[in-house]
Amino acid sequence: MVAKEPYYFGNDLGAVYGKEATSFRLWAPSAEAVTLCLYSEGDGDCLLEHIPMQESEGGTWTTVKKGNLNGLYI
Repeated sequence: MVAKEPYYFGNDLGAVYGKEATSFRLWAPSAEAVTLCLYSEGDGDCLLEHIPMQESEGGTWTTVKKGNLNGLYI
């Protein structure tokens, strides 16, 4: 018997920026846990925050952070 992989048909994978909040959705169906890391610079040395993501539909993981985070690195 072949196991069926979860599918996600939404169009909101990645970061979705808004004035009030930024939402993140990652497709990682085999993950046991996912942590979003926010950086102020693109070299990976300037970690601002790490945020645990919650398991969601179709093998995705989500989190929402207040504020428009456009310009930060993930």
